[in-house]
Amino acid sequence: MNSYECGFEPFETNTVFNIHFYVIGLSFLIFDLEIIFLYPWIMIASILSYKSFLILLIFLCIVIFGFIYEWVIGMFVWL
Repeated sequence: MNSYECGFEPFETNTVFNIHFYVIGLSFLIFDLEIIFLYPWIMIASILSYKSFLILLIFLCIVIFGFIYEWVIGMFVWL
């Protein structure tokens, strides 16, 4: 095989790639974005009304339910 200009050999394109890497990456991205949405709420927690706090708790319950669901269906099992 010829090497590229950077000196590396090209990757073999016919190799099998485990789908768990994509699933874990997407799961991390989703949960990371949800944590980013929590940051503004945490910064203004002292001035939140009860309605805003209730919305925050519902959002956290949905996030926790999603994580537990992924755990129960075995998304984090690699072998």
